[in-house]
Amino acid sequence: CAMALRLARSRHIHNFSALVSHVRVPPAIAAILESPGNRVRAFLGPGHVCTVVGTSEYEELVRRYRTPIAITGFEPVDLLEGLLRVVRRLEAGEAVVDNAYARAVRPEGNVRARELMDEVFEVCDRPWRGIGVIPMSGYRLREAYAAHDAERLFDVGTIEPREPAICISGQ
Repeated sequence: CAMALRLARSRHIHNFSALVSHVRVPPAIAAILESPGNRVRAFLGPGHVCTVVGTSEYEELVRRYRTPIAITGFEPVDLLEGLLRVVRRLEAGEAVVDNAYARAVRPEGNVRARELMDEVFEVCDRPWRGIGVIPMSGYRLREAYAAHDAERLFDVGTIEPREPAICISGQ
C-alpha cells in the first residue's frame, strides 16, 4: 500500500486512492492487559507484521507488563512452536519476547520498509471491531498524501459501522 501510494504521488496519478485501516498490535495488547477482567497471560505476536516493524515495541510490552510474547508465523508448526515457547516461559516465570519466526523476523525489522511507512503514514486512534477505539493503535495517511486518501476524498468518516449482534469479536 505504501509503495503504491508513493508511486501514485510521484507520478501524479490522480485517480488512485486508498482507504487505510491498518492497525498497530502493541496498543491493542496493552489495552487487553490493562482491562479490568483480563486473564490473558501470554501472546503470540504477528510474524508477518514483525517482518516489517521488528520486535522492539513488543520488548517494551514485555518489560512493562511482565507478559511473554512469542512472535510466530501462521503455519501450524510455527503456531505450535510459539505456544510451546510461551508455555515454557510461563512455567519458568519469565517474560521475554521469543522470536519463533527467526527465518523471517529480525529485531530491527525491515528498515527500508519502516522508512517508507513513516513517510506515508502517521499514527492515529483506530476503532477495533468489538472493542471500540484504542488510542494510537492505527495508521492514517500523512497530509502529503491527502490527494490519495479515500477517507477524505469520499467522506467515509461519517459512516458509522455497526456490529452485528452475533459478532463475538469483543469477547
